[in-house]
Amino acid sequence: MADLFYPDNPKREARMYELVDDVGTLVNDLVNDAGDIKRLFAKVDVIVREMYSHISVPIPSSHMKKFEFHGWVLTMTDILEPLVALPVVNSALQQCAVAWLLREGRIGEAAFYDLIEGLTWLKVGVKAGTIIFAVGLNLATDAITGAVKRSKLRDAIHGAVQPRIQMKKAAIINGMLRAKLNTIVDSFGMMKQIGYTQQQLDGAQRNIAAEFVTEVS
Repeated sequence: MADLFYPDNPKREARMYELVDDVGTLVNDLVNDAGDIKRLFAKVDVIVREMYSHISVPIPSSHMKKFEFHGWVLTMTDILEPLVALPVVNSALQQCAVAWLLREGRIGEAAFYDLIEGLTWLKVGVKAGTIIFAVGLNLATDAITGAVKRSKLRDAIHGAVQPRIQMKKAAIINGMLRAKLNTIVDSFGMMKQIGYTQQQLDGAQRNIAAEFVTEVS
């Protein structure tokens, strides 16, 4: 009866559940991105240290930088710092970190909602290593009028739009970052084969970082 005079409510409700599914997929994709990016940065870190060591050039501790968010850490040389210094990349990595930390049980819903605003009407849980979302709106009771239900659905749909856009944007940036990190691994592998100087090693990192900054700017 609540929808009798609001025939679009079922469509709005279906749209809301579509958005819930989208958000769930995007957040779990961010978890995967977090793992991939962390592994790639660790791999690059090892390779860079080995390559400097191979030419007997120690890396001063002051030249090593970290991106850290609630214990989720990426380590890199200062030359590669521009890879993560851009606000758009920093934001994407923060979303990765929050999703991963949520999946690992190291933060709760509140910290998740601090970063991904507009989704506080969702209930969050983790099952079998996957983040699960459920609708936290009470839409079933007969006491809810069609107008109230319409208002709740509109608010929920509107609130999900921007976070969904942000997460899709983060997914694109993360994909570009993964590709660039793989380029670094491949480039350094080639340099190992043909030989290199410190200047060439520094220059290769600087060029790759500059290319990435240009691509995402």
